[in-house]
Amino acid sequence: MNPRRPAAHVPPEKAFPRRVLGILPWRKWKLAKVELVRFPFWVFPWSGKGPGGAWAVDALDGNFRLLHPGALEESRGESPETALELPFRIGEEEARELVRRNVPLHLPLLRRAGLDAPPPLEDRGIAMLYPFWAGYLERKGRIRPVLADAVTGAPGGPALARTFLEGISASPKGPPPGGPSGSPSKGPGENPGEAPG
Repeated sequence: MNPRRPAAHVPPEKAFPRRVLGILPWRKWKLAKVELVRFPFWVFPWSGKGPGGAWAVDALDGNFRLLHPGALEESRGESPETALELPFRIGEEEARELVRRNVPLHLPLLRRAGLDAPPPLEDRGIAMLYPFWAGYLERKGRIRPVLADAVTGAPGGPALARTFLEGISASPKGPPPGGPSGSPSKGPGENPGEAPG
């Protein structure tokens, strides 16, 4: 398998602007480090009367999403950057079956994309290591990750942060130095990826 590695089009300073990190509850936290992390995805493009697009399945935890055609278009550039690459846990056939099961549950997304019915899957999926910026927020010895899409600049949520923590634990390289593994053991209400008080 030779995964595609899209280029990071959004620089980290635009992915984590001060106006975003200054919003509660992160205003007292310091952005200590930022690095590029690649999440494994199986991507199934489609073409039709509209602009096209793709289904994407996170190959770490099986989460399903609809990729905007603009993001897919920008993903064609190969990237020279080095990054922490998270491992594929889900194979192509399992990902294809997840798409088949999930598509009927996402008809509102399809309608917003201008589709009245689910388009057919292409014959083969594309293995992709999709780039995200991982920012490590630090306060009083505690570290929390925040993530942002390095292609579109869209912020990631707590669920993505949790998947990230699980992924780096499973990575052959292990957690990055000074990353979440350096934080002390969790206390009550300190779940990784959860907004602290």
